[in-house]
Amino acid sequence: MTPQDCISRLLGVRYEPAGNSFSAVDCFGVVELWYRHVLGVGVEDRSNHPPTHEGLQRGVESISNWEAVDTPQDHCLVLMQAGRLRNGHIGIYYNGHVLHADRKAGCCVCQKITDPAIQGSITGYLKHNENPTH
Repeated sequence: MTPQDCISRLLGVRYEPAGNSFSAVDCFGVVELWYRHVLGVGVEDRSNHPPTHEGLQRGVESISNWEAVDTPQDHCLVLMQAGRLRNGHIGIYYNGHVLHADRKAGCCVCQKITDPAIQGSITGYLKHNENPTH
């Protein structure tokens, strides 16, 4: 699946905690679907982490096969602040945009990385070691 096809399929998909399908998705579900369908790469199993901001933060802190980068590249994870949690939300960087499941909007959205609504919440970027475009 091309990145644009994946974006088209995910835009507007309803938000659901622990969702990881093209009919219901949460922020980590976006990552799972992107890596599986666009890059053909599996990501860490999240079954040990509850589908909450706290669970995501614990998951981000324990992941392997990822490295921090200062400047995002296509397919990088975008780590974002969620409430009091530094890395409580996550999205995918592609072509100057962040694709993520927005709980407040109730669906998956794609915003410019320079959009003030998300720019101030970005805490870092991670590149997968198996990312074929790095």
